[in-house]
Amino acid sequence: MKKRRSRTKPATHDRRTAGSAPKMFLDPKDVDRAIEAGVREAVLRHKRLGQSIYALKDGRVVEIPASKIRVPRAR
Repeated sequence: MKKRRSRTKPATHDRRTAGSAPKMFLDPKDVDRAIEAGVREAVLRHKRLGQSIYALKDGRVVEIPASKIRVPRAR
């Protein structure tokens, strides 16, 4: 039996950049803040553009129309 080839390009490891993550990502709290800021930015963009977002509620995916989106405050 022939082995199926992946259609996606395989991940490559670049030795030149290995271990060169910005220092801010060494502290888990900084990572959490960066993720929260990104989510806030995305939610705000959807609200401004009048686009719905989707979230999990009680184990189900629910649509939240732009008019009902509450943008979390920045910390």
